[in-house]
Order: sequence, then C-alpha cells, then structure tokens
Amino acid sequence: MFMEDNKIDLVIAEVKRGPCMLNGPWTDPERENLQRLLQAVGVLPIDCVDAAARSLYENECFENDVCTIRMISIGRSTNSEPGSPVFQLLWREDVLSFIYQRFTTRSGTKSDHCHWDDVGRELFDLAMSTGSFESFWQETGIEMGLDLA
Repeated sequence: MFMEDNKIDLVIAEVKRGPCMLNGPWTDPERENLQRLLQAVGVLPIDCVDAAARSLYENECFENDVCTIRMISIGRSTNSEPGSPVFQLLWREDVLSFIYQRFTTRSGTKSDHCHWDDVGRELFDLAMSTGSFESFWQETGIEMGLDLA
C-alpha cells in the first residue's frame, strides 16, 4: 500500500506457482472475506466497505476520492479461463525481470542492504553473481519451485 497524490493505492495480491488465479475466499461474495479484510486494513470508512467489496467481487477494482483498491494475481502464466483475474503479473516477465533490472542497474545504491531480510539479500546476491537475467531466472525459479518449462 502506498500513497501517491494523497490517494491510497491498496493491492490485494494472490501469489501462485502456476497459472494466475484468485482463490475462492477472494471471489465468493457470500463468504464476505473482502469485507473483513477491508475493515481490518482500515483505509475506508465502515459505511463504504460493503460497496467497495461489491465492486471488488464484480470488477476486482474499487476507486473513490480516498483510495484505489485492486485485486491482482502473480503467477507462472496468464489465465484466460472464465473467472480468472483481470490484472495478472508473471513471475518471469514482470516480477523477476524488474528485480533483476533494478538490482543490476542500481547495484551501487543497493549495495548497502545488510538491513534487508534474507530473501532480499539472496535475490540481490543472485542478481550480482549470475551474470545474466536467464541465469537469474533459472536460479530463482528453481528456488521458488516454479515450473521453468
């Protein structure tokens, strides 16, 4: 969640090793899981929560003057089946390529990373040691248990 122009941008992300998808708890309005999540996060007044949840169940997006809320899925491949998420990010093409590019083009500013968690430090070290995005992808994909085919 971050603020840009005093507007909150909240992303609810479902992360998968396989194809992008949203699990049933996030797509079934009867369970009211989105209402509970939105109340817990607290970015909306209570009287806006039901309308926002309805919009998220129907469109995977909600926007008002205060915030934008989006549901996305991160996975190995896109999913075009009915009911699949509208906004999908792919591990290789979107997420890991961004991380690799960011670390390798800004290695000087990112070299002071001893305060990062283990995963961040390991990703940085892999980006610096593998020598190419393809090698970085292979190493991280294996570590994450992704099907690299």
